[in-house]
Amino acid sequence: MDFTYPLLIAFGIVVTGLFAANSKNDKKFDADDYEAIRQKYTDSPLNSQVQEATLLFLRTYPAANTEWFYSYALEVITENPDNVQAKTFALELGRWHYGRGRKDRLPTLYDEQAIQNDILVRSK
Repeated sequence: MDFTYPLLIAFGIVVTGLFAANSKNDKKFDADDYEAIRQKYTDSPLNSQVQEATLLFLRTYPAANTEWFYSYALEVITENPDNVQAKTFALELGRWHYGRGRKDRLPTLYDEQAIQNDILVRSK
């Protein structure tokens, strides 16, 4: 007995359910939470724990304004052009910022190029 097709169908149903659940879970956040994480990031933009908390917040609350965080990450690169951690974080934020408006929440190749250009310009 061949179970390939039933397994593929079951897998497809599970994956579809996960995507549907993910799109419905766009949680609304408290403005105080947003301001608190924004203040933490402003105070310590190169702190890896603060960066992780910022990404976790943005992933948990997709409706949050990622543009401010991405712009600030680029400012941090301007102030610290040789800091690899700042560039890596800006890359992650840029991917999240550009991808969040798409159905699959992934940046396109053109988005990746735009992010790289933003980082390069500020690294000089």
